[in-house]
Amino acid sequence: MDYQELLRWEVMGPSLDVPERTYLVFATSEIDVENVVELESLGVDVVSVGGTTAVIRGPLTTISALGPDGEGFTWVRSVMPYVPVEHSDEVSFFAVRAADALEACGVDRLHDVGLKGSGVLVAVIDTGFTGQLRDRLGASRVHYIKVVHDGLGISTRSRLVEGREEDEHGAACAEAIAAAVPEAEFLLISAPGFTDRMAVMQAIAEGEEIEVGGRRLRLSEIDVVSDSTFFPLPLDHNDGEGVLAKLADEVVASGVPFVYALGNFGKGGNTTRSFLSAEYRDSDGDGSHDFDPKAQSSVDCNSLAITVDPWAGGDPFVLTIILGWDGWPYQVRANDAGPWEDSEVIDIQDIDLFVHYVDPATSSVVPLARSVRDQLITLHRPANAPLEPLEVVQFEVDTPGTYLVEITNATQDHQHGDLFDRAVDLHLYVTSSGVPFTMESYSTQGALVNVGGARAVVSVGAVGWTESDQWCLMPYSSRGPTSDGRLKPELVAPTGYLCDATGGPFGGTSAAAPVVAGLVALLRDAFPGCSPEDVWEAVSRTAQALPGECNRVDGPAECPFDVACNFGVGCGLADGWAAYEFLQLMSE
Repeated sequence: MDYQELLRWEVMGPSLDVPERTYLVFATSEIDVENVVELESLGVDVVSVGGTTAVIRGPLTTISALGPDGEGFTWVRSVMPYVPVEHSDEVSFFAVRAADALEACGVDRLHDVGLKGSGVLVAVIDTGFTGQLRDRLGASRVHYIKVVHDGLGISTRSRLVEGREEDEHGAACAEAIAAAVPEAEFLLISAPGFTDRMAVMQAIAEGEEIEVGGRRLRLSEIDVVSDSTFFPLPLDHNDGEGVLAKLADEVVASGVPFVYALGNFGKGGNTTRSFLSAEYRDSDGDGSHDFDPKAQSSVDCNSLAITVDPWAGGDPFVLTIILGWDGWPYQVRANDAGPWEDSEVIDIQDIDLFVHYVDPATSSVVPLARSVRDQLITLHRPANAPLEPLEVVQFEVDTPGTYLVEITNATQDHQHGDLFDRAVDLHLYVTSSGVPFTMESYSTQGALVNVGGARAVVSVGAVGWTESDQWCLMPYSSRGPTSDGRLKPELVAPTGYLCDATGGPFGGTSAAAPVVAGLVALLRDAFPGCSPEDVWEAVSRTAQALPGECNRVDGPAECPFDVACNFGVGCGLADGWAAYEFLQLMSE
């Protein structure tokens, strides 16, 4: 949050309408009812609470009491703009029939031996669903579930009840799985918010009971979970140590396989999502990161250009730019972690994020947005808790043109420039709310967010059918590795197949993950006592190797099983029939 912006609105507020915004509050310990009452005393709405985080909404000026100098809220560590949950979909130009996509993964052969998911329970987590699947399969087999918070918004006291949010994306995911397991029972779980997702995963991991269709159902009975959405704000450094990743791992530890769409951050041009990984460098000593190390004396060295061409309709859209770095082990600690050690303090970094606009009429550079959180606050205000190594800007784009991103070393502004003496790994995520952009430089590797880096979750990339008659890794499909070197994705599956819910091709890794979830559900049908680990070994060892230069990307990767893999396609194209034969052989 930019506290100077807050101050400006406090001065101007009496004469202007102060905008309402949504924020994410990070606390030093688990938020309780008394904390919620304190937040509401500011005049904000507490939307939901989960663990040490809360989602609040209210006038911008009311949030200033939660800033670094706010009194009476010592339990608040920091406040950041809230970033909504997004879909892992992408426009696809290679439309195939859904039946062809399933056939490519051996699902048709599983159907031929009578496996159609009878007795299997599939859970789909998404932002919402339409009523199409229930209309097709009936109310006895399709249950719409949503998260309901108590009166104070406490997520840990949330309930899962029958009901749904409206969204065709979830309907498309459910439709794809139903094509693979046409006789299965479905739990379609609407979880549009960050804390909603925390509540859902915690409920599944703990085997909570809910009432659906007039009967009590224990969530431990779920045979597979499929999720094709993501929360864009990274809560770890792509290493699976964040709260969402750990909750997803707990779901798998409870005996429920978790299939996840890895995301669509692999592309830099004509895209709505892009990613850049870089080591902070400042060869010219001006305090700003050198995006192009070859241009050491150039002004352009310190700017990353994001170009937005004129778009159809011309309606404004939101551009979100998120900067994170490898400060999580040092800058975010549990409340009972004990005193700070000097060796840890010197590794804290304060990095700021700025965005400028290039006026096409004058070619002048105009400041547009910034995020200047003080990560070094613990050094000059010891009573304050450390801040997350994150900076976030969100702004409305109503004009085509070039937007320049600048990253600066703010550590030296605190007279602690000598602390910035280690190699700092930067991650920059850029997302648009619908209009494509082109990023001057980008990274194809390492673009994982939260659940994508979870250790026990199987993440899925996307391949499309090309004019050369082969399955080819889609350029937008996110690729590994995790920051600690683990394989991601584990598998790939077809995307771009025709879908009734969308009225056309359903694309992105959003469409690939449900295909894998469907064949996993069939394997659980055939082998009810099979553990998630056994399923993943079977599917990984039997995945189809993908020929073609488009699938030989990013070099080989170390695989936990004895198969060739890389950080683009993982172990290869999932093959349900081959996995079935493998499990059958192992069970003899």
